[in-house]
Amino acid sequence: MEGFLKIFEMHKRDLEGVFGPFKEYKSFDGIIKVEYERWRTSDDESVKKLEKIIKQRKGKLSIGDWIVCMQSHGIPADKISEIVKTPIPGNLYYEIAIRQERVAKAAEVVLYNTGHLPETDNIYYKDQTIMNFDAKICEVFQNVLQKNIPNIVILDRSAVYPTSGGQ
Repeated sequence: MEGFLKIFEMHKRDLEGVFGPFKEYKSFDGIIKVEYERWRTSDDESVKKLEKIIKQRKGKLSIGDWIVCMQSHGIPADKISEIVKTPIPGNLYYEIAIRQERVAKAAEVVLYNTGHLPETDNIYYKDQTIMNFDAKICEVFQNVLQKNIPNIVILDRSAVYPTSGGQ
């Protein structure tokens, strides 16, 4: 566990080079320890869920039960097979693929038509410290996810003028 916390401390130091120093959070170690313990015991909890399903189904799992146990509870197929004392269904992975294909074929919803706008440049990903720049407003969209508030702005950046210290 201590090695795990050391990794987080080293990662924090690395990120300080990009984002500056972080404020100390006294509860950080406690949160990581709690989450680690949850992760460590999650296998036991998943097996209990599987055993409950086995009991409900009187020892006979459907293909859907196998998929739920694998995808929702994170139990590998070989572990399910070992607990149920039944071989892995031959069509299990085919069924998973078919179900994923059905989900993948869902129609794409276009919330905003931007085809008529010039290509944009995501400057934040190039330099996170740039806070000021000149640009022309090309379009303002009503945010359909936020009660149609007009808060999605497309800008055509003509020039970038970083300020000192990124402020």
